[in-house]
Amino acid sequence: MKCFRIVFTLLSLFVFCKTAEASSSKEYVLIINSYTEADEWGTHTQNTIIDYLKRTTNSTIYLEYLDECVFPSLSNAYDEMNHLYSRYSVRPKVVVIIGEAGWIAYRSTLPSSWKNIPIVLTTVRDFTISLEDLVSNKETTSFTPISFEESIKGFEITGVYNPLYIKETILLMKQLMPEMKRIAFISDKRYVSVSGLDNFLRIMKEDFPELVPLSFNLKYMSADSLLNTLTQLDRQTGVLCYGWYTSQSITAAGVQSTAKLHRVISNFTNTPVFSLIDIGLSSGQFAGGVMSTSHDYGEKTGELVVQILNGKKVSEIPFQRLGNQTAHLNYDELKRGGIDLDLLPDKAIYYQRPLSFYEQHMVMIYIFCFSIFVIWLVLIIWIAYLRRTKELKQKEIEFLSKYKDLYYQNEELKQLLSSIIDNIPIPVFVKEVTKEIRILYVNKKAEEFLGVKSEQVIGKLQIDAYGEELGAVLEEEDQFMIEHGGFISDERPFVLPDKRKIITRVEKALVKQDEEHSYIIATRWDITEQKAILHKLEETNHRLSEVMNVGDISSWTWKPEIAMVFIERNLSNKTGELILNQSSSHTVQEMLDRIHPDYLQQSRAIFRGILEGEAERFDMEYRLDYDGSGYKWYGMHGLVTEKDPTGKPLTVIGCTIDISKSKQVQQELIEAKERAEESDRVKTAFLESVSHEIRTPLNAIVGFSRILASSQLEEDEKNQYADIIESNNNLLLQIINDILDLSQLEFGTFNVCNVPTDIHLLFNELVDICSEKIDTAQVSLTFEKTMPVCIAVTDRNRLFQVLENLLSNAIKFTKQGSIIMGYKQQDDTLFFYVKDTGCGIPYDQQDEIFERFVKLDSFVQGTGLGLPICSSIVRGLGGKIGVESEPGVGSTFWFTIPGHFEQTPEI
Repeated sequence: MKCFRIVFTLLSLFVFCKTAEASSSKEYVLIINSYTEADEWGTHTQNTIIDYLKRTTNSTIYLEYLDECVFPSLSNAYDEMNHLYSRYSVRPKVVVIIGEAGWIAYRSTLPSSWKNIPIVLTTVRDFTISLEDLVSNKETTSFTPISFEESIKGFEITGVYNPLYIKETILLMKQLMPEMKRIAFISDKRYVSVSGLDNFLRIMKEDFPELVPLSFNLKYMSADSLLNTLTQLDRQTGVLCYGWYTSQSITAAGVQSTAKLHRVISNFTNTPVFSLIDIGLSSGQFAGGVMSTSHDYGEKTGELVVQILNGKKVSEIPFQRLGNQTAHLNYDELKRGGIDLDLLPDKAIYYQRPLSFYEQHMVMIYIFCFSIFVIWLVLIIWIAYLRRTKELKQKEIEFLSKYKDLYYQNEELKQLLSSIIDNIPIPVFVKEVTKEIRILYVNKKAEEFLGVKSEQVIGKLQIDAYGEELGAVLEEEDQFMIEHGGFISDERPFVLPDKRKIITRVEKALVKQDEEHSYIIATRWDITEQKAILHKLEETNHRLSEVMNVGDISSWTWKPEIAMVFIERNLSNKTGELILNQSSSHTVQEMLDRIHPDYLQQSRAIFRGILEGEAERFDMEYRLDYDGSGYKWYGMHGLVTEKDPTGKPLTVIGCTIDISKSKQVQQELIEAKERAEESDRVKTAFLESVSHEIRTPLNAIVGFSRILASSQLEEDEKNQYADIIESNNNLLLQIINDILDLSQLEFGTFNVCNVPTDIHLLFNELVDICSEKIDTAQVSLTFEKTMPVCIAVTDRNRLFQVLENLLSNAIKFTKQGSIIMGYKQQDDTLFFYVKDTGCGIPYDQQDEIFERFVKLDSFVQGTGLGLPICSSIVRGLGGKIGVESEPGVGSTFWFTIPGHFEQTPEI
């Protein structure tokens, strides 16, 4: 097996290894493999992609290995990648990247000339990292995660998601190892492997708290230590492997390269070793796990590449998710590990599983059963055929015998039959069949149809009687009928002796008198006119059906005598063929029961007017729940078409049209008009309020400025007036800032700048600033510490702005009592609150206070923009905002923000 892999790798290198000269000759696909040539998963995936492209396209394929992307430094990573790009003077048609590390290196080092090349990824995850983090030797907890959506901006890219089915594999292990109390997770230092370890620990904590997680990681133990530790594990410890790659040697096992360590791990344990990838399953290196195979990833990646090569835009190809994950298990390895075979799941893919007797002899069993069935079926059919043939033969003999006796014994009956046939209004022909076909009889309608006399054709061959052209056609029809069942019923074109072309309906039957004599009885009549009429009717019906389909119209018939309504709905395709026929019947009372109560009285009055003869036509709109799915708007139109001698209506026909959409549009227009009027009213009130708020400080500024300029004032008075001017300047500036903030939020220019923020320090600043605005004798301001010192990563300025606005409102509306502010941790968010003992907010206005231009108290200074700005900022930070208030008691304004934060003990 090892020799075969070496040979295959050499052949792959010989066939697909690229050079700058070769790549300049034609279009090609470039495959960048993040792994080494010895990595089995990457090689299997790569070979599957290559096989798929060779089967479906004629594209040239080139291959590059990045050797696990183990770069000693960032500059080395750029040098290696730039050296790779420089080897291709002509850009590839498509770039395929196998492995997440390759994508990290590719997107960070890509030259601008390669920027718009379509990319197909085989392994897509929700988050990735930067090339700097990949090259560094930092802990994964210090990495800055980059969302996958952010990492692909500016690239023409699609790919296949590569989830790890850790939870599903652990559930499989629990099923096979009921006594398991611990799970050891084997991983190495690579980012992909460490990321898998992080996911494993998170899943164990959230979903399997009863199990103890153990981490065997290359960063903290050597390969020798790993193997020695595995030999000491008992049967209560499950082992789950997700890669072990290192350049160290394994002296205890005598293995020189630990890149192949996974091949020997199972030899050092007393229990099966499970895996998250499909490497070593077929050879018994691992017991199995829940996964999508490298073959699945390769096939799906190949499909995406072929779509791009066929001209499809990458933006039209969504990222794919494999839906065929299942359990893959090695039967021999599970048996060797002492697993109870009765616990094996039925729905799984098994390797090295012995075949059952049925599986070994399945083909022979099927052949034997099928042969018995065929013999039995042939026997039954043959017996039934012989019995039926005998019965028909006997009946035919009896019938012909009776008919012959009656015909020859009763001359009067013969004349009567001849007279009847002569007067049948369709052409009738009787022909005798021996070695030749001769005309035996034609009735009068046949003489008119063909324009010949009976004495001119009786006893003759059809070619002699009707001419060579027509006679040959009739002879061919008769011979075909004799050879294929003895009966014809069909519509056929026909050319009369005078060369007129018509469409005829032909019916022919072969009647046998004895072994030597048979007769053909035939009728043929002209249906050209009927076919033309039928064609016009079909066209008319098709147009009518199309009109009713397009208009969503249902026709109905009301029979007042029996109080029944018959509803029909026909749907036709483009050729006029009926594809759906919905018909139903209902009593009048059943229809009335489905009408909305608001329109029931009106409907009864209209129907009563029809029954009493007061009207012969009606048009109405009403709401009806026809099929139990809810009330819809319908338009109904009816007309009396039939009456009895007393004038009482017998039949009323009409149609019903679904007008729900037009009603909805009409209602939406009304609501839009009302919203526009309300918006104009609110904006007008806002402009009046802003005008008043701006005019007040401006008047103060202008007035006191004139006093300072024109009067002889004392120094204390000048300072007092200057303070008043400065205070009004600040108020005017706050109004303008509020309007600008609202404008930014309105036009989507809200930017978030997240920085580490000391929340306690921020609250202390607020206390210092806002303490000067309140009368401390009447109102107390308190910062309530409900948790240790907290450092949050958020937008400090925006957070400060929201809290300052809420505190300013609390100070404005709290004349005495207390104002308490604080925060606490709530799940993965921080919960902030400002609680006051002010006047409170009426219950019916609490839902409006966060809307723009709403000002509940026009006598209080302000524009009504503070709370809408707070609401927009909180939403921009990804949080929620709300209020709890009781009139006369006070209010509590609260909001939450998500983000990364950590608690640190106070010093």
